[in-house]
Amino acid sequence: MKVQIDGQHLRVRVDESEFARLLEWDSLTARTRLPRAEFVLCLRPVAGGPMALQTGPDGWRLDLPLPLLFDYRSRLPCRDGLDATQMLDDGTPLELSFEVDLRDSIRTRGPKRRAAGPSAR
Repeated sequence: MKVQIDGQHLRVRVDESEFARLLEWDSLTARTRLPRAEFVLCLRPVAGGPMALQTGPDGWRLDLPLPLLFDYRSRLPCRDGLDATQMLDDGTPLELSFEVDLRDSIRTRGPKRRAAGPSAR
């Protein structure tokens, strides 16, 4: 799992094997030890609701609704991910992005086939 934080934008990218674990209701955790602290982000599949970031004493948790994950799986490989905007208590927007690594997805699934159009005569 790769985590990128840029201002009010949190982007998380996983590989195909990590994505498969999420589809099986398995949570993923990224943990970085810091001086006198630790950064923890847990990706947690949930039955429904919006994609949302929760925070607490044990770290951050990104809830990923399974219906969105299954729909996303049907589009892979693709450049697009799952995006959401979460409004914070003070009205500040937090942009959330989740995606499967495109290169790993192409290696695993092969290139996306375009639907055949009508043949030209």
